[in-house]
Amino acid sequence: MTGFDLETDRPGIWRRLLARVYGRLIGLRLWLYRTGVLKRFRLPARVVSVGNLTVGGTGKTPAAIFIARSLQARGFKVAVLSRGYKAARRGQVNVVSDGREVLLGPSQAGDEACLMARALPGVPVLSGRNRAALGRYAVERFGTGVLVLDDGFQHLPLERDVDLLLLDARQPWGNGRLLPAGPLREPEAEAARATAFLITRTETPPEELIEGIRRDFPDRPVFTARHRPVRLVRLDGEEERDAGWLAGRRIMAFCGLGRPLSFLDTLVGLGAEVPLFMRWPDHHMPSKRDLMLLEVRAYEWRLDVAVTTAKDAIKIGGREVGGRVVQPLDVWVLEVELELTDGEEAFMDMLAAAGGEG
Repeated sequence: MTGFDLETDRPGIWRRLLARVYGRLIGLRLWLYRTGVLKRFRLPARVVSVGNLTVGGTGKTPAAIFIARSLQARGFKVAVLSRGYKAARRGQVNVVSDGREVLLGPSQAGDEACLMARALPGVPVLSGRNRAALGRYAVERFGTGVLVLDDGFQHLPLERDVDLLLLDARQPWGNGRLLPAGPLREPEAEAARATAFLITRTETPPEELIEGIRRDFPDRPVFTARHRPVRLVRLDGEEERDAGWLAGRRIMAFCGLGRPLSFLDTLVGLGAEVPLFMRWPDHHMPSKRDLMLLEVRAYEWRLDVAVTTAKDAIKIGGREVGGRVVQPLDVWVLEVELELTDGEEAFMDMLAAAGGEG
């Protein structure tokens, strides 16, 4: 885990210097694509890209799942293309799911790709660095008509029909600095590439942010969404409960997310008391020692219920978490879904148009 917070930490001189070098390299890359020195490819299918300007935390995976489901419900043949971050499989095309069954686990395909594969029955999910190769394979193998490009805003080689940029309502630009001085992958000005904006985590309507986007990009639609807690599922999958079960309950929580405090805020918003909150780095694959430590810390705090995220549950798999050292630990998974809070009809019309309907 890094010793600083990219969102709020005040960067020192070395990080600021590295950010300046990084900015020059990013600027050169963008210039090469804009001048045509580096070529862009048009796949024989419609492409909907879901991405952001910052590292982690805006809810790209729930958004990609929501979009794929929505297109599938309208009758489109959909596939999801994922980068497969931290995946052990390095093949050009890794079929995480063929739409009938999940073929690869999180260590092989990456946690996000595996999570999407399990959440999207009937939708092929492919992972690999070469998204053009993934797209061609999906079209040829599965007859795909619409490709959902997960984490695709910086993937410039591919042309797309919708370039959806996600912004977190609470920290849309982080501290305004490029990596590693801040969380920005690209300068804020690159938001101009987006064809539409989706502001996430809008439990409180971000009027000032919406007005700023509409002022700067008057021809781009702006939508808002929140992450709605749907249910709690026991880690072994044997039992489900309403998310309201957490109200008034004293629990521990753990996760490995880009913005872990958003998970804590959700639990507190459901009425849970969370005296112990353990955080791992984003995409962290927990070891046996990590899982054992959860149980030990829960025992120290006299807690027998733990709650984690679906993304983390994927990585734990069938491994035991509680009961091996000092006490049983009842682990539950909080499942959330993206829910549009404004402009749902226009959003669906945009997806349908991107898919070729109408």
